[in-house]
Amino acid sequence: MSKAKDLAMGLFPLLETDKIGNNPYISYNTEQLAKQEGFIRGYHQAEKDSELTWEDIQLIVSIDWDLDHEGFSCGKSTEEYYKEVLKQFNEERKK
Repeated sequence: MSKAKDLAMGLFPLLETDKIGNNPYISYNTEQLAKQEGFIRGYHQAEKDSELTWEDIQLIVSIDWDLDHEGFSCGKSTEEYYKEVLKQFNEERKK
């Protein structure tokens, strides 16, 4: 089962247990099924929306190039350097 399906089933269970008199019965909740399906579609769309494109990679490489050639104050292999690349990438992506 997919992560999205697991989460949806946990948030919107399909089976309900009720009682008629002293007899328990299980019913299938179609409203919950619709919620599950909507959740799964939204989850998959969010995954697609957050995927990097070739244009994103091009932008990251460009930022890396600019920082490297502008003499960014820390070494290229440091955490600080990559955090700066990420910060600039996220800023550009929002434009």
